[in-house]
Amino acid sequence: MMKRSWLLVPGLDKTLLGDSRQSGADVLVADLASVVPPLKAQAREATQQFLSDRPAIREREARCFVLIHPHASGLMEKDLDAAMRGRADGIVLPGVRAAADIQRLDAMLSAREAIFGIYPGMTRIVALCGDNALGILNTGENMGRASPRLDALGWSMPALAGSLGACRTHEDDGRLSDALRLARAAVLTAAAAAGIGAIDSASGLFGSDRLARDCREAKADGFTGKFALHKTQLPIVNALFTPDRNEIARARAIVDLFETADRGTCFAPDGRALGEVDLRRARRLLEHAGPEAEA
Repeated sequence: MMKRSWLLVPGLDKTLLGDSRQSGADVLVADLASVVPPLKAQAREATQQFLSDRPAIREREARCFVLIHPHASGLMEKDLDAAMRGRADGIVLPGVRAAADIQRLDAMLSAREAIFGIYPGMTRIVALCGDNALGILNTGENMGRASPRLDALGWSMPALAGSLGACRTHEDDGRLSDALRLARAAVLTAAAAAGIGAIDSASGLFGSDRLARDCREAKADGFTGKFALHKTQLPIVNALFTPDRNEIARARAIVDLFETADRGTCFAPDGRALGEVDLRRARRLLEHAGPEAEA
């Protein structure tokens, strides 16, 4: 299935979590990390109950991930226990500073899959390496290949701005500041090099025109999805991250060219030589499109 829209929902409110399943999001992200300290235990219980009460997942049903605390917090293992008891589809790990952070989470998930009777490797990972300065510096260390569970890399504009000590996120004309654009590009490049997804930061609660512009730019740059803060943002995110028929047709044609080629080089209809990077990009788009690519 497509994973265009990633709706962040406070993990504290089981009713809100349940209602969000009908929101149109491709992925619901129960956020445990932002819950205030006195309510963290209550949030874990609510999130675990919500996950446990889900009906059997159907093909187009929203997947449910859990945003946990980072390794350094001392709260990560309790979050993981709640998520895995509820059989979450995946974990969003913030504060990723190096590939070792992802590998450590992989090992922790493997242990809990064995304990809770979950098929090995079923629980996926999204790594937020773009929410801290050290993570940005280390994107070049093959972070995107740190684990076979890794579905995507992502970044967070407000968290990264805080890590940098930035007092602004945008230029006067509305463009991202240079520092944030550099970090955003680093995350995107690392994800593309590994052949996995890249999730753009939420745009805040700006107007629909601003959100639409951000979505168009992110998709054009190569991002496969975007975090959202409210269900009213989902129609725009879903519409603008859905590959259109022309994009799907071009991708399918490239795959077909490589599968039927009888010599070393493939050429696009416009005469451009095609390489492995074009094939990987085409396959990634068709995989991202899911059933839409079969139509």
